[in-house]
Amino acid sequence: MSTPRHNLTSLALRKLCIVCMGGTGSVATFAFTLALILATVVSANAGNLEVTVKNQNGVVTPNATVIRYTSSWGYLDEKITNQYGKVTWLNITAGEYKLEAYYNGEYWINGSATVPSSGTAYVTLQRNEPFAYQFAVFNANTNEEVTNGTVLSGTPLRYEVRVRNSSPVDRNARVKFWVDRSQTSPYDFYQTSSYQSVSKNDGTRTFTFNHTPTPSGTYYRRLEVETYVNNKDVKTDSWAWGVAYRINNCPNPPSNPSPTDGVTNVSLDADLDWSCSDPDGDVLYYTVYFEKNDPSPDNIIKNDQTGSYVNLGTLEFDTWYYWYVVAYDHTWVCNQQ
Repeated sequence: MSTPRHNLTSLALRKLCIVCMGGTGSVATFAFTLALILATVVSANAGNLEVTVKNQNGVVTPNATVIRYTSSWGYLDEKITNQYGKVTWLNITAGEYKLEAYYNGEYWINGSATVPSSGTAYVTLQRNEPFAYQFAVFNANTNEEVTNGTVLSGTPLRYEVRVRNSSPVDRNARVKFWVDRSQTSPYDFYQTSSYQSVSKNDGTRTFTFNHTPTPSGTYYRRLEVETYVNNKDVKTDSWAWGVAYRINNCPNPPSNPSPTDGVTNVSLDADLDWSCSDPDGDVLYYTVYFEKNDPSPDNIIKNDQTGSYVNLGTLEFDTWYYWYVVAYDHTWVCNQQ
């Protein structure tokens, strides 16, 4: 490119001499020629930059923010990625630029680009700062996973948040964790972990929290990952509210049996009847065991059905009958009589 630029300059000097001899129109002609020379020089030192932002799975990400800095991290400007996850700068000064990508307020990655003269630099920024990739809930007594399941009130639970660091340097990260039924403050549970080191190049770390929920209902979880970057706490990931599990109370024990226990002289066409309720207002289902002359009946005459009664038909005279009821709410099997 240097040779054409020298020829233009020589041409301009010759033109200038002609202008100097040309009389009253010379000033306008000189200005036009000088502008042409400057535009040509600037264009020769400019190039383009195209940046594509991808998430941790390599999927292009629309609506991400790309910030452009000088080579010494002086802020220049920022743009939002289009539907293809791309932003473009045209006719910017050739040279090195520093870049950062953010999404939804989360810091994802930094990088750099060298823009060539009269060319285009193509750069992909794929998320690599620490992010949560898995969440699970466990019964702390049995280690059984109960994520999205139903748990008996008062069961100790352990929450696990697994964090991955795909950046090329070790990072110190921590997790802010919320659990709540209404998804509003005050929360049923909130805790911030201590900072823990997460190794570079896809290293992982599990953050644990312990909680024993009692009130019934559906519990939701939310979390944020903060990473210590350049002496600051920076949010590098966040999960919106999502279902974690459901807390359930057992039905109350069935009561008020009819006929009553040990009664005699019962009608031969008597029915079985009882009362039962559920603290959570759940629909109740019953299994009824009934057998003659057997104190431990195992004959089922009503199986997993609603309604707190059974029509027995005609009973036999002078016979002892034994029965008991198991109450369910289709989330937890508990009391029986």
